[in-house]
Amino acid sequence: MSAEQAPVEVPAVDAPVAEAAPAEPTVYYTLESCDGDEVKISSEAVKQSKTLNDLVSNLHGGAEMDESIPMDNIKKPALVKVV
Repeated sequence: MSAEQAPVEVPAVDAPVAEAAPAEPTVYYTLESCDGDEVKISSEAVKQSKTLNDLVSNLHGGAEMDESIPMDNIKKPALVKVV
């Protein structure tokens, strides 16, 4: 057997392609600062914060999605940094 071998062509196998799962629409929540300013945050961003996730889960259990969530002790500049 020689040290150099000719490359062997292997036929490509058509692998089954999984269909892409339909993307769920992104849900946005509106947080309202104590100044009355509103900041929108996506549900994906909310999931990254345990505090915000718990807050949204508890407050939005029966509330409409278009209602704002009051953040009574947080002014807009601080809220923007958190979000």
